[in-house]
Amino acid sequence: MSLCLLDNRAVISLEGRDKLLFLNNILSNDISAISDNKLMYALMLSPQGKYLSDFFIHENNDTFYLDIPSDIAENVTKKLNVYKLRSDVIIKQTNKNVYFSDTYIENAYEDPRLKNLGFRLYAEEIKGIEFGFDYKSHAISHVIPEHGAELLPDKTFPLEVGMDHINAINFKKGCYVGQEVTARTKYRGVVRKAMYNVLADFDLKDGDIILNGQAHEIGKITKSLNKAGNSIIRDVETDMSLPNILGKEVKLSKAAWYKDE
Repeated sequence: MSLCLLDNRAVISLEGRDKLLFLNNILSNDISAISDNKLMYALMLSPQGKYLSDFFIHENNDTFYLDIPSDIAENVTKKLNVYKLRSDVIIKQTNKNVYFSDTYIENAYEDPRLKNLGFRLYAEEIKGIEFGFDYKSHAISHVIPEHGAELLPDKTFPLEVGMDHINAINFKKGCYVGQEVTARTKYRGVVRKAMYNVLADFDLKDGDIILNGQAHEIGKITKSLNKAGNSIIRDVETDMSLPNILGKEVKLSKAAWYKDE
């Protein structure tokens, strides 16, 4: 058993009688469906339907705990305070850290994005368990969209990185900020990009440009570790033959978690 500290995540809490309705009006998943001992994954979007932040949410003792990216935690908290208006909602910082393990640990929550992806644990400190789990390698091998890599605030459209396939969006719930654009794209538009795994015989670097055989750009490396990486590939009406980086062949494979429509 091994785990790691996700030092790029922070935890805030929400209390008050309006907290469920408040979150349900601004996040992409159905917060009313949260159940004991389970995490829910959701997004906060701009009115234009672009990614702002992701959230792992659980409830304990009538309090919601929100696991969010630490680099934008202050901005997210400010935005939540703007949205709450006169709602009975109290938003607080916590001292909880976020840990990840590929095996179950007592009081851990299963990561809701993919089955058997792993477990998230929330505590101020953990002792007696070996640290050393390589989360970055794990995320790359499972082709998981991550904040700061594929999920870029005010830039990324969630369907272009498959967020509807990893339990981040509920299309049956009512309105939320960004819902109209997201639903219209889902049911009337064409999603021209997708998440891909990239393998090479050489070390990859974030930002490497992937070309096809016609020397047209089809994507960039979004995160990498040694000879493996991920990319958002424009794969609709695109020549996908002979993918390469600076003339050196790479192998592309679409994330296995994409579900048939």
